[in-house]
Amino acid sequence: MKSGMKEIAAEKKGFMITVVMLVVFGIVITMSASISVKIHNGVDITTKIFANVVISILIMALVMWKAPIERWKNQGMLYLAVAVTLILLLLPILLNIRINGAYRWISLGIFSLQPAELAKVVVVAYLAYIFSTMKHPRPTMDELIPIGVVTGVIVLCIFLERDLGIPLVIAVTVLAMLFVTRTNRLVVVGLMVLGLLIFAVAVMTAQHRRSRVIQFWDRKTGVTALSFDKIPDDQIGAALLAVSSAGLKGKGLGNSETKFSSLTEAHNDFVFSLIIEELGLAGFAIVALLFTLFMIFGLRMAFTAQGRFEHYFLIGMVFLTVSQAVLHMMVNVDMLPAKGFGLPFISYGGSSMVSHMMMVGLALTVKLKGEE
Repeated sequence: MKSGMKEIAAEKKGFMITVVMLVVFGIVITMSASISVKIHNGVDITTKIFANVVISILIMALVMWKAPIERWKNQGMLYLAVAVTLILLLLPILLNIRINGAYRWISLGIFSLQPAELAKVVVVAYLAYIFSTMKHPRPTMDELIPIGVVTGVIVLCIFLERDLGIPLVIAVTVLAMLFVTRTNRLVVVGLMVLGLLIFAVAVMTAQHRRSRVIQFWDRKTGVTALSFDKIPDDQIGAALLAVSSAGLKGKGLGNSETKFSSLTEAHNDFVFSLIIEELGLAGFAIVALLFTLFMIFGLRMAFTAQGRFEHYFLIGMVFLTVSQAVLHMMVNVDMLPAKGFGLPFISYGGSSMVSHMMMVGLALTVKLKGEE
């Protein structure tokens, strides 16, 4: 029993150490990018970087104290969370709170809340609840319909906020969870095709999204050749310049050149390209290693969890976090059309940090086999 307890303690300890390393690494990198934000926008985000982390840790502690994962198994609690999430998602639209052409944020004074980030936590918990209450080895249509309705409504509300990134992350997570629960493969493939069609319609009905896809296609087919004879004036071009000019060793921490020119989102959506430019191959190795450890420790906790709900929640958390990280990196190296995906725990963004730290807090309240 003692050896089992040590092994279980190591799983949680390893998971938490990994998260701490991700957060610390994120602080270092966003601090490096902060000077460019001040130059481009005239805003000093240094204090906000630490404030985001402190607020996230406090909320994580509050969740662990007042709303541990045991409480999320309650149907009433879960549907209350879904209802509150939908209200928060609709508030910016109903109150016409528009920032940079989108309805994504609610100002809380020193902190701006992005409800779509909180929706990620609720979706993972809802999926865990449905899958943990299955009466058969694989989901039936009676169990799949509530998943489609609830996640579909949440995704629709986020889309109405003019955000296509988080819906994509949620969709990937749902499909991965369906695959894990051995849902009929034809159903999974059908949902995947339907999702791609909906995504295509969403892209083609918005000029800025359509332009990004066309530009991506032109770069891949050689219609538009990338040239670095002059500094690119777009984020993707700047990101590719940052990556291609890094070399194996990088330019050194704080020595990025593109962040002072056109890479204005080096602290957020394009932080991975900044990491590569400044740290080179070592930067890629650090990011890849940390998210791999996050996945390993998260899944080990999932398969030693005492309850089914906890098991599925941990799997969902891992899928959501890692898939968002992969999508972020793919956009940064031009493997996907330009879209705003923050790098979990690392990119600047208070709401994103809060949502992921909430999931970490819930994960740490999971009782594993052998624990009292």
